[in-house]
Amino acid sequence: MSAPGAAGAPPPPPTAADLLAIPPDDWAWLLVRVRRGLHDLDDALVTAELQRLRSSPASRLAGGRMRQALAAALAGGGPAWHAVAEAVAADAPPDRLRWLVDGTRPPPATSRRRTRPPAAASRDDAELRRAKERARELRSELEEARRQLAGAEARADALDARLQATSTELDDVRARADELATELATVRGEQAGLVERERRRSERRIAELERELQDVRRRDETRREERAREARARDVAAQRSREEAAAAERRRRQPAARVRPGRPTVLPKGVAAGTREEADALLGPGRLVLVDGYNVTLSRGGQLSLEEQREWLIRVLAGLASRRRVRPQVVFDGRGEGSGGRPGDAARGVTVVFTPSGVTADDEIALAVQATDEPVVVVTDDRELRDRVRPHGADLLRAEQFLRAAG
Repeated sequence: MSAPGAAGAPPPPPTAADLLAIPPDDWAWLLVRVRRGLHDLDDALVTAELQRLRSSPASRLAGGRMRQALAAALAGGGPAWHAVAEAVAADAPPDRLRWLVDGTRPPPATSRRRTRPPAAASRDDAELRRAKERARELRSELEEARRQLAGAEARADALDARLQATSTELDDVRARADELATELATVRGEQAGLVERERRRSERRIAELERELQDVRRRDETRREERAREARARDVAAQRSREEAAAAERRRRQPAARVRPGRPTVLPKGVAAGTREEADALLGPGRLVLVDGYNVTLSRGGQLSLEEQREWLIRVLAGLASRRRVRPQVVFDGRGEGSGGRPGDAARGVTVVFTPSGVTADDEIALAVQATDEPVVVVTDDRELRDRVRPHGADLLRAEQFLRAAG
């Protein structure tokens, strides 16, 4: 054998004769590492012979033909010997077995007996005791497995008997089923005419019921549409009445405070943030007002469809533009739904924007704030959008605060 070469190269395999010449105590120590190395070996590299050795208990590998077969398998080198050599090297073999990983010939047997340290002998004895204990455990497991196998065989015999009985019963059932099938064929032949007449009568009745159901559905749909139109008309009239009353009340009042426009606007003394007075002060003539559309409509509840929400908010903004001469611009996510939500549709004095694909209303409003130097009011309850536009000097109004001011 050659001495170890480059780092990481496995030692050459020993001869079968050298392995068989190892004393029993040293073989017991080595056998623990051999079994570990074989079990760590990749299953794809395990031959039928290695599988037989790997599944054999330690007591059978300790001597006799199984030890000879194991020695021959390791002497053949390859993955089996490499895995065992790694397991031996990892556990710091005793001096008597170091030749296995050093790549040298084993020392003579007499020399090994004279130079065996007491500490090593004690350690080998402990390894041998552990191996024997493991052998006893494995024998106990084998006996338990045999008992379980006997029980399984008994259960299998019982199942075979039940299967035989079931098969006999099944044959009887099949015979009875054949008899019933013959009787059924006879009855069906006699009743074929009756069944066909009943089928045609049922089909005619079903067609009549379907026509009646379609008529009922059409009438119900017409009634729902009429109720929806009436409800929208009532909402429009009520909103117009509220707007006219609010406009009359604001015309009656004379604004008592003036603001100093800027980025952000400087409010007069005594006007607190979050109040109706703040909204009245900020919504002055010519002021650009950016409205987060669906954020504001949803603050009033989600009973309306998206199209109805847009129509309602645009009417509110149109009234605000007419009364206060502000410049409202409302931004909705997406392209809108229904005939009342196409991009470019707007009431008088209101700019309606629908964001393109991949752009949110928050992004559109934030870009609009950054794109202008004039005073601008952003209407939203969205905390993230408020945090984005506040550093750029935008004035902020909450949805409820804005809608109270809009009347």
